[in-house]
Amino acid sequence: MQEPLKKELIDGVAVLKKKVAQFDIDFELNGPMIEGIPAKEASERYNVSSSISYFLQNWVYKILIKNI
Repeated sequence: MQEPLKKELIDGVAVLKKKVAQFDIDFELNGPMIEGIPAKEASERYNVSSSISYFLQNWVYKILIKNI
């Protein structure tokens, strides 16, 4: 892999790691398992977090795995 592309990939992965860590914190603080929220709201929060997780998993696979 050419050096400029390798650096861009490494930098992008570092940013992704930070965003995933922030997502995990936000999920713990505001996710569907928060005690006392109505079932409908919990379901909506779960659906949002699942969609984001699915997108990230597919993005990582398509961009990082297939292109290396």
